[in-house]
Amino acid sequence: MRIFLIAFLMLSCLPGCSPPRTPAVKPPKYPSFVQAGKAQDCGCAPISVRFARASLGLDPTKETPFDRPETLLKSLNDEGSPIKSVITEHKPGACFDELAERPEPGPCDPILLVHPLGHLYLLLGTVSIENTLAYQLIHGDSSLWLAGREGLDEAGFTAAWKFHRVNDEIPIDFAGSHLAVDRIYTNFGKVDPHSELESKVTFRNTGNVPVVFETEALFRGTVSGDFDGTELAPGESRDLRITFQASAGSSGHDSVNVTCYEKGTGYSAQLELLLLASLVQPMTVDPAKLDFGEVRKGETYKRIVNLTEVPADRFSVTGIDPNGNPIRGTVKTASDSTDLKTYQVEAEFTPEEPPEANTFKSFIIETNSLLRPVVRIPFKYSLKSGVCAEPEVISLGSVELGKPAGKTVKLVSAEGARFHCSVANKPEECSVEVHEGKEAVTLEVKITPETEGILQGEIDLRIQTESGTNPLKVTYIGYAR
Repeated sequence: MRIFLIAFLMLSCLPGCSPPRTPAVKPPKYPSFVQAGKAQDCGCAPISVRFARASLGLDPTKETPFDRPETLLKSLNDEGSPIKSVITEHKPGACFDELAERPEPGPCDPILLVHPLGHLYLLLGTVSIENTLAYQLIHGDSSLWLAGREGLDEAGFTAAWKFHRVNDEIPIDFAGSHLAVDRIYTNFGKVDPHSELESKVTFRNTGNVPVVFETEALFRGTVSGDFDGTELAPGESRDLRITFQASAGSSGHDSVNVTCYEKGTGYSAQLELLLLASLVQPMTVDPAKLDFGEVRKGETYKRIVNLTEVPADRFSVTGIDPNGNPIRGTVKTASDSTDLKTYQVEAEFTPEEPPEANTFKSFIIETNSLLRPVVRIPFKYSLKSGVCAEPEVISLGSVELGKPAGKTVKLVSAEGARFHCSVANKPEECSVEVHEGKEAVTLEVKITPETEGILQGEIDLRIQTESGTNPLKVTYIGYAR
């Protein structure tokens, strides 16, 4: 039975004149580590087997069936034993430490990590981002993404497998022909978006029959024009050169499919070459700043900020810091078809004082992102001045002829000052009573329609304050039947 785990992270901060910092809520395990179900269901088994076989010097176009990680380990060891290949099992933490202690970050020989839920992850190297070490991983059909050491430890991997082989060529066997390729993937490490990158993959015909090649680029890249349709004779070698931009295909693997045909028989084998890079491209934030517009003191206003993962920047929201402002926030998450999460931060703002002229305030969204751990959201607003009517437009709906319809309108001073209200003008079908209490000023409005059809009118008020007299208008609309 497949288990689906859905994580909802709810964060909030207390309202008030100077709200305290929202305590950081411990985030769930790193987003891509919480998927449930079997490894075969999400595609992490096939790619892990392909990398494992290639690393052992076994044909990566063939399969190694298994039902549990332990049986995969035994099957690969059995297949690899005739060519003196070996798989060694290690504690995951020891592998992480070993990579961290290297003089320079960069790609490494693949290490297969076994998750408690049966998922298989491939650790392919490290990159340094602002003096912080990040680990490069692949899980199923996801792009190469980055994880911090804390995220790896929290994932609770149960085992780490290292692959060892005795030669540098990877065999591809079909029918009576044999090929050797020097790699099935290229890891460029850390790159800038839109970088122009190039990979070279060498094919050698180790059999007795010529082989013809056909390529298909699955991204916005190009392959060397002299390779497609190439006939490679026994003993010959040929380089396939691939150029592409790092930003191409950011939602999946950048890859080239190479189909190898045995000349004269029609037998073929297909090999997918992967092109991997860690883009130094942080999450997207939309909008990057907020404008609450004209607001009233003491009322609450809501706005949404979306933080969306990109393949090279996977993260969780860990807290919201009001930064001394009357703001609190809640967080919801959603995933798209590529398993990239969007964190929807709903900011609730309750203004309590006029803003400084032409300035932005800001609050802070905290994440465990390696690229952008602090997201500062500037915001601005202006306070409504004078006296306002709530509501400014009275909606009467359907009203019977000759029968009065009543509504109450509340008058509010944005500054909280005392004022006096009188009626300057109104339609004949309308009556207005002004009630001036200690806490509020209200209008009791009654409309008695005399003709059928659309019912609408305006009530002109005169507001007297210490600074002078100002007009205020209240309108009503309905339908008389």
